[in-house]
Amino acid sequence: MIRVETVTQQMFSEVFQLLKDLRNHNLLESDFRSIFDYPWKNKLEYPGYVLFDDDKIVGFIGTIFCERILNNKVEKFCSITSWVVKEQYRDQSLRMLLPIVRLKDYTITVLTLKKDLLPLFQKLKFKILETETIIIPPIPKISIRSTSSISITMDEAVLKSKLNDQDARIYKDHLTYDCYHLLVYDQYSYCYILFSKARKRGFKFNRIHYISNIKLFAKNSIRINFRMIQYSKVFLTVLDSRFCRDISIPHSIKFRLRSDKIYKSSSLDAHMIDNLYTEYILLRI
Repeated sequence: MIRVETVTQQMFSEVFQLLKDLRNHNLLESDFRSIFDYPWKNKLEYPGYVLFDDDKIVGFIGTIFCERILNNKVEKFCSITSWVVKEQYRDQSLRMLLPIVRLKDYTITVLTLKKDLLPLFQKLKFKILETETIIIPPIPKISIRSTSSISITMDEAVLKSKLNDQDARIYKDHLTYDCYHLLVYDQYSYCYILFSKARKRGFKFNRIHYISNIKLFAKNSIRINFRMIQYSKVFLTVLDSRFCRDISIPHSIKFRLRSDKIYKSSSLDAHMIDNLYTEYILLRI
């Protein structure tokens, strides 16, 4: 008998093996465990849905929930991850997705969408979140000239002393993950940047997940990128184009994504959604 249930902690081993068999042979158990046990708490804490055939798990879809304060309002998020189904059960896949799509008052994101699934999600009223990525190449230090008197640090004490309540919570929630927390500041304002190292098709790069002050970032992007390279030892930086809106990043290059990122929301526009609290960080994608 085919049925769908919410995932429990006791299902971890079987779901992990299913995902390794069908999707990612190199997935680390410690990384996948983070979907089942992340440090922030929410009203909905189940890590996804499973598809059963009698007592055997034949499909899984992951959910990463969080609540954040945006524009002085609590916004609820659900990021979809790791949707896998054994081939002979593909016609039952939607049974796991539909309970997520029906969530009320949630912004739902899909950041690693298979291209052929876009028409399906569009029928479910998902919209385009992102179509382009921005690449910031390394600029030699000798080329860096700036009259801006900024400081750049990753010092924990400085971060804690300068971050506002919203950014301090982001910092705390992501401390256990393999991320870099960079603070750029002057006497008037600051920019908090959260990024991590990523690899795609054997290519290493820094992926920016969050920028609190895009104007300060753009004004000092060459110096900031140079410092990011110093910390990570990775020589290219990537960020989603919606982070910048109409602000130009010097020396950057735009590329069309192979597959669009999508979302469904009744309260947020695309530029208000970053990549925090998602599979990019939890699974180190």
